[in-house]
Amino acid sequence: MFYSIQLLRILSALLVVIYHACNKVGLEGVFKFGQMGVDIFFIISGFVIYISSCKKVYSPIKFLRNRFFRIYPIYWLFTFIAFIAYIIYPSLVNSGRETSILNSIFLLPSDKPYLINNAWTLVYEMFFYFIFSLFITLKNKYRVIGTSIVIVLLLSVRYFFPNLSSNLYFYFYSDYILLEFLFGVMFAYFYVTLNINKWVFTVLALVLSFFYIYIYSLSETHRLFYYGIPSFIIFYIVVSLEGYILKSNIKNIVDALGNCSYVLYLLHPFILVLVYKLFQKHYILSDIGLIIVMLISSLFVSMFVHQYIEKRITKYIRKYS
Repeated sequence: MFYSIQLLRILSALLVVIYHACNKVGLEGVFKFGQMGVDIFFIISGFVIYISSCKKVYSPIKFLRNRFFRIYPIYWLFTFIAFIAYIIYPSLVNSGRETSILNSIFLLPSDKPYLINNAWTLVYEMFFYFIFSLFITLKNKYRVIGTSIVIVLLLSVRYFFPNLSSNLYFYFYSDYILLEFLFGVMFAYFYVTLNINKWVFTVLALVLSFFYIYIYSLSETHRLFYYGIPSFIIFYIVVSLEGYILKSNIKNIVDALGNCSYVLYLLHPFILVLVYKLFQKHYILSDIGLIIVMLISSLFVSMFVHQYIEKRITKYIRKYS
């Protein structure tokens, strides 16, 4: 277990929650960089998937089944709740806009909002799992090489044949954001397999920082440049603190919060709507006060749901699958 990864999980989830909370109270743009939480999530996924594949031999089917049971059960629970809300009171979901039901259920690309609006990120998660599963039975370095080739090939086809992006599925599955998963995979490979001194990663982080500043000064055309690279730098810094976190008194708290981060990511849109509906007519809180209430409520409800619902679902699945 990496406690630094648990810290990154809860940090990235909280960034997304605060970003959405600010938007909810009308402070759009105030916490725009909170979107970076998604990019950190993607890098974490690449790192964790590679590390876990080194510890145990999986068949592609078993690997995908494990990822399916990790992502879908609790997601489907919240999707079902959102669907019921959408039928009964449409304005509660995506402000009543047309919503993609089937694509939400199966996590397929869509040009319309999902029942859980941030579910679009899970579409990329599942696609990355599929790509990685193609090479899961190979040796460590070949898993990295194979995954890299597929992702780079997809991006290259998109670059040289931009007209293909008119196809929704190709547009989704050839997005540059896939490189963030690759950041995590490659970092894990060098960190574990080659055991390179941390100073090498420090130099790499500095090089990427300068590259980021240069690219950002030229263009803001893709979030990979203005969120992805800074996210990798944050990822590196936090992972490099693993030894300090391991020796600290906060590691158990970090672990508990990290475990509920997925529930927090999925559940917080519901909590934000409920808290906003509850307080908006009474004006008893400032915008900042309302954001704080949203954040604390989302965190505590997520911890409860993780402890008493998600863990039980996971236990049941492990018992009968």
